Amino acid sequence: LTLFAWRAPKLMRPAGFAAVSRESFLVLNNLGLAIAAGTVLIGTLYPLLIEALTGELISVGPPFFDITFSPLMAALLLALPIAPLMAWRKGDLGTALRWIWPAGLAAGATFGLGLFAAGGGFWVGLGLAVGVWCLLGAFTYVWKRWGQGGPRSLARFLALPLAVWAMTAAHAGVGVFTLGAVIDTAFKLERAERMQPGDQFEFAGRTVRLLEVVEVDGPNYIATRARLEVTYQGETTLATPERRFYPGANQPTTEVAILPTLTSDFYIALGEVAQTANGAAFTIRFYRHPFVHLIFWGSTMMAIGGVLEARAQDIEREIRCVDCENEPISQSTAEIATDMRQRVRDRIAAGDTDPEVRAYFRERYGDFVLLRPDVSPMTWALWATPAVLLLG
Repeated sequence: LTLFAWRAPKLMRPAGFAAVSRESFLVLNNLGLAIAAGTVLIGTLYPLLIEALTGELISVGPPFFDITFSPLMAALLLALPIAPLMAWRKGDLGTALRWIWPAGLAAGATFGLGLFAAGGGFWVGLGLAVGVWCLLGAFTYVWKRWGQGGPRSLARFLALPLAVWAMTAAHAGVGVFTLGAVIDTAFKLERAERMQPGDQFEFAGRTVRLLEVVEVDGPNYIATRARLEVTYQGETTLATPERRFYPGANQPTTEVAILPTLTSDFYIALGEVAQTANGAAFTIRFYRHPFVHLIFWGSTMMAIGGVLEARAQDIEREIRCVDCENEPISQSTAEIATDMRQRVRDRIAAGDTDPEVRAYFRERYGDFVLLRPDVSPMTWALWATPAVLLLG
């Protein structure tokens, strides 16, 4: 926001926007994220500040963030799918809601399912609804853009600009991440068992049997390793969790065995040993994390969207606006700069490399359009001068 205020007087043309527009949603999004980051920061540092200033000890934990951070993020996520459906400068909220009502209907149904599901509740239903809302809202934007300017066809679908796919990947990734986080938090299972070799029990649809516990020497550690058989849906898998000790660092660690499936991950951690009348017994902890993969898939989708957009912006910083005073198209508000930015994304979506995109603009506007001139006989002196001055 500070950078925006600093740059605003330097814009070539007024760039005002209505209270209801895509720009207003972007400003509110940035403001909300800044407040959320500040909330996490103060919640993390406040106990340290109080201890340093007064000597008193206080604790700030999940209940504080559930009350302050979670509602703010929920509000931002509710606005997330609406923003792309708004027009620049002046939008129509009613039109956007008419586009996105099917996503809202699906989110409402999901809220009902989460509310009454075993282990669910109000917050679980709300979290699942927000995830579905973001996911379907992202594809609503694709559906809207696909139908703009003519009937929907495969050719028009494949010709959608890179910016559409980048935004869709990032916004859909938010929905997938939210679904994974809520499902894992609400429906994960945990259990601790004290076991001896030969013992077995049933947990989360799996039969677990402890085969043995042995001492092993690693390259720079000493480990206690358990060998367990885990049978799930007729298939038996060997798991080997460890407790390691590194003498050089005088540090113990735990190596968790992870058995992934399509719908969940099964974690096994070897705990403490206790002597009983029947010999040594080992505490082993078991965890089933349902759909935890969605958290990583969602993060990957968000990263892909960011990388696609970052590549386009990097190129835009190297292309000069032909209607401006030595200004890149990434900063210009001129109409031709908007068109040139769209052409950058179109060329990337068509599969062009970065040099091919720059060559596309040079063929149409000449070397003048490149703010980073290519190395050629005409620019050898330009590129060689810094090295010559340094050596001289």
